[in-house]
Amino acid sequence: MNSVLGFCLRNVLELNGYLPTFLYFLALGEGLGLFDLLVIDLLWWRNSKRIRFSFLPEKEYYRDPAKHLGPFVRGIPMFAAVAALSAGILTVL
Repeated sequence: MNSVLGFCLRNVLELNGYLPTFLYFLALGEGLGLFDLLVIDLLWWRNSKRIRFSFLPEKEYYRDPAKHLGPFVRGIPMFAAVAALSAGILTVL
């Protein structure tokens, strides 16, 4: 999806080289991940009283912020790899 989006908006966003394309995709991926962490996980899901998972009988486990921060930090290299791959594909095209 990143490569298709970048290909369609290449001229509008001035993605003419590898580095600007990589930085664009990295910022896009990390921005979405940060939104997910802050808004969805930490503000909404963590404080909701109606959310129950059958495999988590104790809601305190899911309300621990470390359970949300860990996956976000581990996802940073994945976002960088996807951004590098997408930038490489778009540069070749």
